[in-house]
Amino acid sequence: MSEIEDLDLEFADLPEHAAIIETLWQEAALARRYGDIDPALDAYRRIIELDSSHSEARLAAAETCRLAGKPRDALRFCLDLLEMDRQHVGCRLELTEALRQIGQ
Repeated sequence: MSEIEDLDLEFADLPEHAAIIETLWQEAALARRYGDIDPALDAYRRIIELDSSHSEARLAAAETCRLAGKPRDALRFCLDLLEMDRQHVGCRLELTEALRQIGQ
C-alpha cells in the first residue's frame, strides 16, 4: 500500500472517530442531567480512551465526580489534566473545589 493510500485510510477514520466522541459526549451530558453518575463517567472515560488529549472530558469527569461526592476521584482527573495543561483555569478551579470538599 502506498503512503497516499495510508493517508487516505487515516483521514477516512477521522469523521467516524469524531462522531463517536460526540455521541459519547451527548450520552454523558444526558446521563448527568438525570443524575446517572456511573454511565456519565463511563462515557467520559471512553472519550478519554479514544482521545487522551480531550481536556473537556477530563474536566467534566472531575466535576461529575465532585458533584457525586467523590472528590478524590475528581482530584485524579484534575491532576491528569494539569499534567497536560498546567495553566488550565477551569481545572484549577475544579481542583480547588475538590480539595475543599476533601477538607484540605
